Amino acid sequence: SFWQWIYEHLDLTEKYVPNIWNDGYIMGFLSKEREKALLSEKLPSTFLLRFSENSQWGGIIMTWVECSKDGFTCGEPVVHSTKSYARTDLNNISLPNIIRDYTSTDGEKDPVNPLIYRYPDIPRDVAFGRYYTSASDNKDSFTFIMSMKTTGWTRLNMICQTHLI
Repeated sequence: SFWQWIYEHLDLTEKYVPNIWNDGYIMGFLSKEREKALLSEKLPSTFLLRFSENSQWGGIIMTWVECSKDGFTCGEPVVHSTKSYARTDLNNISLPNIIRDYTSTDGEKDPVNPLIYRYPDIPRDVAFGRYYTSASDNKDSFTFIMSMKTTGWTRLNMICQTHLI
């Protein structure tokens, strides 16, 4: 039901991301049109967090803007979104750590983190640095590699990298 759907998002917020919510870093429920309008005028790699409209168990989606490449110029803004991060994901790794360690690639270049500025223009580490729960140093870190789809949505595969000493 509608109320169960709302409850799941409230429960997810209370249990997994209360500080980020209290800081105002989750935009709440946004339509894809509103999301695109907000990000289209921003610098490439500006991102926002919003609730998933499709997850019945509650979820948070990260959406960012980049320029379409037209030769050597930056073309129209293109908006990309991740999968919905739900309880099962947030039980394993905190949302701030996911944001910090997130990388994407279109298969033509090395993976990069497209999440640089938290909407409207706050550097990622300034916004979320105090909530990181582990260091990002290539030891036992998670690398997120996604393949772009023509719809603008992304598919995510989690790969655990470990280094033996």
